[in-house]
Order: sequence, then structure tokens, then C-alpha cells
Amino acid sequence: KFSVCYIKLSSLKARGTLVHHEHARDHGLLRQLDTFDQLIAFNAANKTIFISHQWVAIDHPDPDNAQYKAILTAVAELCKEHPELGEDPWIWLDYICVPQLNRHMQLLSISSLAVYSGQSSH
Repeated sequence: KFSVCYIKLSSLKARGTLVHHEHARDHGLLRQLDTFDQLIAFNAANKTIFISHQWVAIDHPDPDNAQYKAILTAVAELCKEHPELGEDPWIWLDYICVPQLNRHMQLLSISSLAVYSGQSSH
């Protein structure tokens, strides 16, 4: 229903905080796949990690950067346990990969979560 987006771990680290989807999109940080066939081909050629996290405030999911740090720690551990992920895997992370400003697009993306998570390698 909505195209899937991924961000490279290196791009996530470079931001120093969680940024919303539109910021990541406007700064060229996202890889967007428009069809299911593209998603299948992308995931066949790349290792991906699906991450969803809890919002800790109404207006921002991570105002103190605690979840950002925990996400980076968890991904580092996952990469150590699964060397096939390499050093710079593609990440699907809800705040960055789900539209935040357009409610209709947000709902389309949320309704596609099962597809995103089911196709991710980790």
C-alpha cells in the first residue's frame, strides 16, 4: 500500500539522533522501493534490519536520545552476532521510514508493516 524505505546504518549514525521521515527523505538518506518485486530483489541482494520502537513523548519519540543510543547498541550487537549483516546494513526504523506529516500516507505505511517486517532479513 505504501512504498518501503530503508536507511543505511552509517546515515543513521551520522545524524546523531532520530530524524523524522520527511527530513530523511528531503536529505536523500532513504532508499525507497515502490513495488513488492523491488522489495524482494532488494532484500535478496541486501541484509536488512527491521526496528520498531516505543514513543516516549507525544511530540517526539525520543526527546532525550535514549532510544537512539539503545538502537545503535542493539544493531552493533546484532551485527556482531550475525557477521553476514556487514558493517553498514540497511535499516527499516519506523520514525524514519513511516511518513510523519501526512496522516493518510502514514496510515498507508502502517498498514504495510507486516510486509516490511516479513521481508526483512533480521
